[in-house]
Amino acid sequence: MDSIEIAFSIIAEAGDARSSAMEAVSKAQEGDFAAAEALLAASGDALHEAHDVQTDLLAKEMSGEGSPIGLIMAHAQDHLMCAGIVKDMASLLLEQWKRIDALERNR
Repeated sequence: MDSIEIAFSIIAEAGDARSSAMEAVSKAQEGDFAAAEALLAASGDALHEAHDVQTDLLAKEMSGEGSPIGLIMAHAQDHLMCAGIVKDMASLLLEQWKRIDALERNR
């Protein structure tokens, strides 16, 4: 794979991770916690895939095989970072929706 294909691979996986995390929040808001958990797991899997690609790039860089960083690769790294943050926040929101649900049932 060339550097543009690698960048778009990261972008695609990060996009999938972000979308799954956002959908998990929607499911949690609806009270479908099992679906939310499954979507968070899918988000984590996609992030793991993107991170593996990134790790390979870092290993090549360390061995002297690195390529120049262009705008597309910077964009890919930005997508990956944002997807990780969205997943972390979705996980926190899921726990808050669970607490709200439990409190409302105990009224």
